[in-house]
Amino acid sequence: MLPVPTGRNGIGSTRFVVDATGERPLVVTAWYPADPRSERTRIAPYLREEAALRTMAAWGRNPGPMLLRHAGVVTHSQLDAPVVRRTLPVVVFSHGYLDQPSNYTALMEELASHGYVVFSVAHTGETMAVSLPNDRISSIFRAEGGVHVTPAAVLAEWTTEDSVATAVTTAATTAAAEARLRAYLGSLPASTAAVDRWADDVRRVVDDLHVRNVRDSGTHFAQRLDLQRVAVVGHSMGGVASAAFCARDARCGAAINLDGSPQYGDLIDHPSRAPFLMVYGSRPGRVGVSDVVYDKGANYWRAVVEGALHLNFGDWQYWPAGSPIASALGSISAAECTAVVHRLVREFLDHTLRRARAPLFIENVSLPLLSLTRRTGAPR
Repeated sequence: MLPVPTGRNGIGSTRFVVDATGERPLVVTAWYPADPRSERTRIAPYLREEAALRTMAAWGRNPGPMLLRHAGVVTHSQLDAPVVRRTLPVVVFSHGYLDQPSNYTALMEELASHGYVVFSVAHTGETMAVSLPNDRISSIFRAEGGVHVTPAAVLAEWTTEDSVATAVTTAATTAAAEARLRAYLGSLPASTAAVDRWADDVRRVVDDLHVRNVRDSGTHFAQRLDLQRVAVVGHSMGGVASAAFCARDARCGAAINLDGSPQYGDLIDHPSRAPFLMVYGSRPGRVGVSDVVYDKGANYWRAVVEGALHLNFGDWQYWPAGSPIASALGSISAAECTAVVHRLVREFLDHTLRRARAPLFIENVSLPLLSLTRRTGAPR
C-alpha cells in the first residue's frame, strides 16, 4: 500500500507523449494539484505500463509477471482531473536505468500534494516497458530473447563499479580519488552516451512544457506552469542524468540525485552553478564517490540516509516481504525512509525553487537516520 501524501492538495494525474511521430517518442506521466472545485474522476491506475508489461509477459519475459502483481495497487490520484487554477513550480523526474515511472508513485504524489507539478519521463528503449502511439510497445527485451544491444552495452560497463567506487572513496587524497574516477569514466562510452541521451530527453520535455503552457495551446497545463521555477530529480541513472542536464541547461533551477553513483558524463569538467543535492544510501563504498565531481559546483549539499540501500528510494520498499528485490533494500523501515526522503526532497525544492521555509536547509534541524551537509556555497 502506498503511503498517504502529507500535503493539503488533492492530486490529479494524466499522461501525454512528446514527439509522438518521431523515432523516439517520450511518454510522460504527470502528477499535480487538482482543482478542488471540479467533480471527482476515477482513481488513476498505479501500473501505467500494464499493457506493455502484459505484452512482455506474453513473450515469457521476466520481470513482467512479477510486476503485474502490483497492477491493483490503489493510488491517491484522480485520473485526468483539472489542474488547480494557479501557476505551479515544475519538477521533471527520471526513473532508474531499465526501470519504469510507476515505481516512484509515492514520491510523485507527495510532491504534487505539496503544490508541485511533476512530469515523469519514460526514457524510451531504456525503460522496462512502455506503450507508445500507434499500438507500439517499447521494451528492453528482444522478441527473440535477451536484452537489446543498447542497454546490454551499458550494463556490461558496470561490472566493476563496486570495486571502483571503493577505490575512489578510500583514496588517500582528493587528487588520487579524482584520478581513479577519471580513469573509470573514460572507460564508459555506452554509459556516457546514455547520460547524454537522457539529458536530451529531459531537454525535449522542458521544451514541450513551454509549448503546453501557452494560453491558447488547448493542453491540460495551459498557463499553469511556472517555468521560471524548474527542478530536475531522478533516481539512479535518472539522478545522474538530472545532474548532467542541470549543468547544461540554464532553465534548471535545482537538481536532486537519489543514489545515482558514480556521476557519469562530463560534469567532472563542466561543473554546475545550480543548487544540487546528492542523496546517498548506505551502499558499501558508495558514500562520497562523486564528491570530487560535485565539489566543483557552486551549491552542493550531500545527504546520507543511514540504513537505506538502492531500492529504498522508490516504491519497492512497500512491496510485501520476501520479494525478489529484498536484497537491495536496507535495514531502514519503509515508514522511516519515506519520512526522511520525502521531507528531504520536498524541503530542498521549497528552499531552492520557492525560497520558502525549509528547516533542514536553513535552520540546522536534524532528522534521525539522516546526515546532511553543505559542501560548497554559503555556510548553512
